[in-house]
Amino acid sequence: MRLLYCSRDYTTHDLRFVRAITGAGIELCYLRLESDGLPYVADPLPDGAHWVQWAGGGAPRAAPLAVAEYLPAFASVLAAIRPDVVHAGPVQTFGLMAALTRKVPTVLVSWGSDVLVDAQRDAWYLWASQTALRRCQAFFCDNPAVLEAAQYLAGDVLPPHLCLPWGPHALPGRSNPAARLALRRELGWDDCVVIISTRAWLAGYRVADLVDVFAAAAARRPRLRLALLSGGPETAEVEARIASHGIDRLVYRPGVVTEARVGELLEASDAYLSLVPSDGTSISLLEAMTHGLPAIVARNPGNAEWVSDGTTGYLVDGANEADWADRLISLTDDPSTASRLGEGARSVACHGADWSRNAALLVDLYRRTAAQRPADQQAR
Repeated sequence: MRLLYCSRDYTTHDLRFVRAITGAGIELCYLRLESDGLPYVADPLPDGAHWVQWAGGGAPRAAPLAVAEYLPAFASVLAAIRPDVVHAGPVQTFGLMAALTRKVPTVLVSWGSDVLVDAQRDAWYLWASQTALRRCQAFFCDNPAVLEAAQYLAGDVLPPHLCLPWGPHALPGRSNPAARLALRRELGWDDCVVIISTRAWLAGYRVADLVDVFAAAAARRPRLRLALLSGGPETAEVEARIASHGIDRLVYRPGVVTEARVGELLEASDAYLSLVPSDGTSISLLEAMTHGLPAIVARNPGNAEWVSDGTTGYLVDGANEADWADRLISLTDDPSTASRLGEGARSVACHGADWSRNAALLVDLYRRTAAQRPADQQAR
């Protein structure tokens, strides 16, 4: 079977999709909508997957312009590759293009904000969302709140759908104490409390505000340290906040690292922090939880599905810096509670977010969707 994988860019999340698909013996052709210049992932495409050269893949464009400009080229790609099934997302770009061409059975994939936020931007985005949702042959999302919003937009005529968390593998949490200690010593942090953030430095993700929160907590608890992974367009603002607080030596900033290195840094950390206000199911959150890290995150439907306040971490309301800092300090001051929350987090994440199991269900959805194409039109 041949699958055309259509996504906005190339991220760690995409890589996990691609590995699951190629691991099932499916040939994968990767169509990239844009490249914003940010290295979201350090790992190359695996064997069994290859890039598709086409008119897109360059500088970002707003969804209406991208669809208008790239729709003919998208139709040409379908004619040339002749895939059995299309994996298309976000909803208003590749999802809409697949809906308008109507040539190949499509699994429409929501990335969360496309349904929860973008669909309400204006009349065009609403039309694009409804058209894509009503014309796809299957729908996949990672969170019940996203599914509920999609059903509403589709007018309760959503096609066969699957709602599963996607992304993290069920990794063993802190299975190598020696490696954990070695990495902390490498950083000079062997006797510190390490907070980690793995979210991209994007507008709206509040990474600069996270620095403020950490600085406020570290001023009261000098043992606190921050592993601030990734990077992005907010780099200048994030670095300015770090400089303004005088906490450069307290913040480790390795940039975008390999998936293996992310795992090592998670294992060396003590708690996970994210101020992102709106999420579906955050893969970064689930990764941290599988490593036994208590999570301090914003209270929203996506996070509340996984984080139970006082059981697997803490949910924080609003943007008050002091409330966030207080939660960091409470974990710093009470290691036994932090350990208990971390154990609860790992149990919940490993039970409900086993990607090896969930990926098999997604692959089955691809195969069932591809079967809707007439046999004489299937890829050869």
